[in-house]
Amino acid sequence: MSNQKDNVIMQQTELLKNTTEMTEYLDILKTLRSEYLIILGVKDSPGKRMLPSMLQQIRELGFSKFDNSLWYMYAGIIYKSEVLLDESGMVPEMPVFYEGDIGGYHIEIGSESYLKGNRSIISIDGNDYSTDGIGVNIVVYDVYNNQLVDSIAYDSHSNPAGIFKRGKRAAECKKVNTESALIQILGKLEVLTQKIDLENYKAEYVLWNNARMDGETTLDAKKRFFRSLRTADRNMFIWQKATTIILAEFGRICRENNIDYWLDCGTLLGAVRHGGPIPWDDDMDIGMLRKDLPKLEKAIAEADTFIRLNKFFSIIVPYYAMNVYRLQFKDPSAAMFVDIFIYDYCESDSLERWRKLITDRESYFSQLTEFAPVAKAEPGRSIAEYFAVTDPDHISEIASISNKILESSETVENGDYIIWGFDNCPYVENKKPIYRTSDIFPLKELEFNGKPYKVPNQYEKYLYKFYGDIYTLPDDLLTHMHVDVSQEVIDKCTEIIEQYSDKL
Repeated sequence: MSNQKDNVIMQQTELLKNTTEMTEYLDILKTLRSEYLIILGVKDSPGKRMLPSMLQQIRELGFSKFDNSLWYMYAGIIYKSEVLLDESGMVPEMPVFYEGDIGGYHIEIGSESYLKGNRSIISIDGNDYSTDGIGVNIVVYDVYNNQLVDSIAYDSHSNPAGIFKRGKRAAECKKVNTESALIQILGKLEVLTQKIDLENYKAEYVLWNNARMDGETTLDAKKRFFRSLRTADRNMFIWQKATTIILAEFGRICRENNIDYWLDCGTLLGAVRHGGPIPWDDDMDIGMLRKDLPKLEKAIAEADTFIRLNKFFSIIVPYYAMNVYRLQFKDPSAAMFVDIFIYDYCESDSLERWRKLITDRESYFSQLTEFAPVAKAEPGRSIAEYFAVTDPDHISEIASISNKILESSETVENGDYIIWGFDNCPYVENKKPIYRTSDIFPLKELEFNGKPYKVPNQYEKYLYKFYGDIYTLPDDLLTHMHVDVSQEVIDKCTEIIEQYSDKL
């Protein structure tokens, strides 16, 4: 190694050890990936607000499976530029562990979420160097000189700017003035965050007070504002209108056959807050008890109707596996759909019962991974359909696995609580959707685009548990998309609307 190269490495290493800005840190780390052992571990989750550019930097280092989705654990190792470990948990909450020898050192990595232990472990020869901070933890180690180069954690949960923190072991290797500077920067950042939060609160306070009409409360003003919102995008409006036709026909069939269901998730929120679809939402959701699905299947099969109940298994490695119940047009060229989410009765809303559901999900996914299909992308189709299992033998085996897990899942025929089905999609696993049966039944009715639909008995309480404050604009305002809608798909939607306009 030339002196010139040595000097460059030393300069870059000093920059790495002294920067407190995550984007700069990752840029420098990329230049040093051939010189040091680089280990990543995650505590709780990498952080739902991590910038896409930052996520791309981590992947460009070589950690291609690193994801910023909530509660997906991760462990990764780079040694002499070679990626030796790049492992993500297969489902939310699933811990990731690694143990092995690299470069003459014994390495142990542990990545655990809040419900599974809530820690990051990055151990080299028995010494745990992980900062163990919420989010992504990085350890950089000089194998040649047998010494720690740096240990940091980056938490993007706590505030919009993210918090960069160095581990105690790394800080002890630095000069006192560097430590003091870091403390001062973090302190200033925390103060800045508090000021931002306060200014946001002030702005919202003034906004809603100015928006109030005579005799209105702030909540009245918020309700009026959200009810006045309309879908601005023409294609979204056409897609929603065509999808509402499916919902209306489903409602008719259930009404005529005395089948219970309720508007769920964003569709329930749309009914309560907007009186129809959320202006930026491209899917519709229904909730049903598992025991009522055979009755619905029979009713649709016997009805004089233009819709069908499409049942399939969808498996996307390393993200999820789920049992899909989807209402669609019988016309196979029409991509619109309404999803049905499955619920079961249970006897408790305890944390242990929730953990049992997580365990069942992990078992479900781990057993279904081997059946994962090759993606079949079509315009206007959702990602679940891209990864639908079509092999009859595989479908039979998956059904058998599902039934066995259901038998051991601690569901009951009738109970005081209703729980999200273990074989639904996993995106609610940070929400703990277990509801009192009395919060859902007896069902009430609300209008959705002028037609009455069934909703949970305590629908506002139900929504608050799922979303928190529903009278605020969401973080995914521009990204809540499930389908890629082409002009061909919109043309088909327009045709469907013209054909079934009397159903709206």
